[in-house]
Amino acid sequence: MEGVLNVSRYLLFFSYILFATYVQCGNIHLNKTSTLYIPVSYTAGEPVFSLKGGSVEQLAYDSQDKIVYIVGASKLNVINISNVQNPKILYNITLGDFDPTDVEFCGDHVFVALDKNQDREAGRVVIFEKYHKESDAMNIIFNITVGPLPDMLLPSSNCSTVLVALEGEAFARDGQLIDPEGGVGLLKFHGQNISASNYSYKRLNFHKFNDRWEDLSNYGVRFIYKENNNSFSQDLEPEYITYSKDEKKAYVCLQENNAIAEVDLETENVTAIHGLGFKNWSNSKLDASDKDNGINIRSLPVYGMYQPDAIHVVKMNGVEYIITANEGDSKDYSDYPLNKTGFSEEIRAKDIILSNNSEVREWALQNDVKNILDDAILGRLKISKENGRMNDGTFDKLYTFGGRSFSVWKTETMSQVYDSGSNIEDTHAQRRPYLFNAAAKADKDIKATMDSRSDDKGPESESLTVTYDDNKVILFLGNERPGSISIYSFEGCMTTPKLESVFWDIPSLDGTWTQAFDQRKISCIDPEDLKYIPPNQSPTGRSLLLVAGSTSGTLSILEVKGLNIDNSGSQVHLDWRGLIFIFLLINLWI
Repeated sequence: MEGVLNVSRYLLFFSYILFATYVQCGNIHLNKTSTLYIPVSYTAGEPVFSLKGGSVEQLAYDSQDKIVYIVGASKLNVINISNVQNPKILYNITLGDFDPTDVEFCGDHVFVALDKNQDREAGRVVIFEKYHKESDAMNIIFNITVGPLPDMLLPSSNCSTVLVALEGEAFARDGQLIDPEGGVGLLKFHGQNISASNYSYKRLNFHKFNDRWEDLSNYGVRFIYKENNNSFSQDLEPEYITYSKDEKKAYVCLQENNAIAEVDLETENVTAIHGLGFKNWSNSKLDASDKDNGINIRSLPVYGMYQPDAIHVVKMNGVEYIITANEGDSKDYSDYPLNKTGFSEEIRAKDIILSNNSEVREWALQNDVKNILDDAILGRLKISKENGRMNDGTFDKLYTFGGRSFSVWKTETMSQVYDSGSNIEDTHAQRRPYLFNAAAKADKDIKATMDSRSDDKGPESESLTVTYDDNKVILFLGNERPGSISIYSFEGCMTTPKLESVFWDIPSLDGTWTQAFDQRKISCIDPEDLKYIPPNQSPTGRSLLLVAGSTSGTLSILEVKGLNIDNSGSQVHLDWRGLIFIFLLINLWI
């Protein structure tokens, strides 16, 4: 009998070791390691910090030297994260009268895209040698004018090709609205070195689509600003780039236009524009009002324009897909210093007139919804004046900005295989209802901003990065309002993701957003850029996620917990419950 008890004790002991390890790995989640606040400027050598100061826009990572490069507020910052508990700014460069829009690291070089404030058609790409600690300097080795508003750049894996998304956003000049042509810059270096003596540069345009836009509109492609004889190619605004896995193609997001362009890098041509269609919110759910006394996620007769920001190619079972973060954006030039009113496509639903036989009226009648355009239902929702309007000025359908979701598209056909529906809003409502669709408004109490963005794109899923864990694709999705990161995993197929967890970094709701910022209680607000660092490139040997908080002006270092890639090998990792239980077992054994 005593032998049986001893065997049972052994089994119980080792079973709980395995259980405790499993508990720790569990769902994939994020733990914050540290946050560094990035100065907007320096006064008499002292750093100046500001909420919404623009000090952080995009980031890049040098895995060899454990350096993060961050651009924002006309500066390039160099940050040492070899000690992840205590990251430090080593160096910064003032970039002059330029607005830096992107930064990438490749082959011991730092690539920076610059929007020129005084000449919006003369944006630049500057390439630096990486930071040298010995000389405390970064040398410019290449500097070229690429075109209007280079919003993103992306080097190929061997760094010899650099694609530039030339957004060509409209701007004011002498009281007039100028809308330059959007395009894709193709910068190529020939030979082994990146230098000014061995490159070629070519701007790929969209001219051949100018007479095709009416056909493209049947697939959800939008031609928005048509005044002043504007052409379709002028209206297109490339913003985000991803390569196919073999890097023979690139996909370029045209956010406001609700489309993705396809670029053949072998023939160096834009070969297609793929419309993303529209999301039918009567088959899904959203909270459409900031004046409905709280959270009301429901089906409504509205169409959503996906309008993704970040896009990324992944591969599963030999098939390529594009994941899109469906932020949404409108064309709004009403605040520009113009001699006339300017242009904005935005209007609130309550300010339009519905057609007598509109889909909206029919839906309201079928669902016994009275006063469908009241503020508490659809009246406050921002919609487009350029979609759904009939020749007499009335509206048959309503189209709002963004999908409040992420989607998966099969690249071969550009057909949608998955959309997260209302899952982002649903999980925010369930897990942090007091921050639901909240906006970081400087002098507003944090609690008072809850629900304030429901009428305007909701959570605004905007950034994403991915990794692979065994046979899984892991998606990290950054949501702007007010700042969360949703983690999803795909196993075996790209149509049935699992929500792993949602990360927030707003521990206190007392006071205003500015007070919380001054007390260093918030970070990751508006996660504009995310970078996953695998264990073999990490300062800690564990998976990390770098987060550029645009509104909070922060670099946050988060440890990724629960990945198999971090739990392989001979080490056993126990959580505190396992240790306590084992201690009790030992005492029982004795």
